[in-house]
Amino acid sequence: MGDVDFRPDAARAIYLAGEINDELVDRLLPDIIRFRSDSERAITVYIDSAGGRVAQAERLQSLLTDCSQDGKFCKFLTFALGQAASAAAILLARGDYAIAAPGASIHFHGLRQQAVSNVTKERAEALSALLHEENAKSALRLANACVDRVIWLLGVVRQELGVTADHPELVKRFSEVIASKLTHDNASLVRRAFEKSQGTAKLSEYVFSKINWKNPSKIAIVKMQADVLKRIIDYEVRRQPAGFSFSEDGLACLKSDFLQLIDYFGGQHQRHLKAVRDRYATIFLTPDERQHIKSFAASKAKEQKEWQEKTVSPRMLPLWYFVVSMCRLLYEGENPLTAREGFWLGIVDEVAGSDLPCLRVAAEAAAEEPPPAALPPAAL
Repeated sequence: MGDVDFRPDAARAIYLAGEINDELVDRLLPDIIRFRSDSERAITVYIDSAGGRVAQAERLQSLLTDCSQDGKFCKFLTFALGQAASAAAILLARGDYAIAAPGASIHFHGLRQQAVSNVTKERAEALSALLHEENAKSALRLANACVDRVIWLLGVVRQELGVTADHPELVKRFSEVIASKLTHDNASLVRRAFEKSQGTAKLSEYVFSKINWKNPSKIAIVKMQADVLKRIIDYEVRRQPAGFSFSEDGLACLKSDFLQLIDYFGGQHQRHLKAVRDRYATIFLTPDERQHIKSFAASKAKEQKEWQEKTVSPRMLPLWYFVVSMCRLLYEGENPLTAREGFWLGIVDEVAGSDLPCLRVAAEAAAEEPPPAALPPAAL
């Protein structure tokens, strides 16, 4: 989380109420500009909205976080007071620290397109393919916003898992613990997300067992993308799932899988995951492995980092697949969540006034700890 503020500041707040549209952005813009002049302090975004246009929610986030002339970025804290649905739920989740009031409601669904006239079969198919692709991209961005929280939750429930960090069923056990804290429908979503993530893991293993995606050159990247697509097609042909066809929705699914794997293993998502892995590495280590880390001499920092990356990466990847699969399902159908469910799914960091553990309490407790007493001179 870095050094983000954990408490809302009404003196540096904007109030996102009603439909998210051009008029709302224009109304909030003067305050955003004024608050951004002090980039050292977070801007609070209070939310009570049924949603609106995703493009305008994206614009709001950009206005809140774009760098200043000095190259500094402003963080923003989100607080769902009442309703946070659709585009408002997306903005809530993307806050550097997200809070929900106990009675707040959070609602996710697939992206929607305003009705168009004179719809033909071809236009309907093109629109369906476009929405399918945009839902996948939006789910990946949501996963990037939620993965820090989910990894932190993994540490919170570690005692309930009953397995060590190197256990092959770590993510399965984690999904079961999370599902046990949700209503029936949303528990089902988590179980389906785990099953979906298993399928993605198998596809990924099949595709990249023969393709080295590490730092491809600009010349080689097109050939690599072609190889990835060929391997995906070969995988589907070999698997021959019931009802699969390269006509109908088959090609759209192939395209979605292709774009997803490309995003998984390249670009900004890998950079983000690397930072997350380094920040939470100890969660994925066993007690013995944590002791082993300490055994490295100060002069062998490079070897220590390489060992840690090699050990943690294969354990973190299944969890990443699970988070993405869960976010993709949130973009299918209608998915209402209570504030507490939003917490257990990694949508928010804290439910105000609840008994749920949160990063703010941990950070504030650590800040209040007195510094260690100085050793007496004779012991130095």
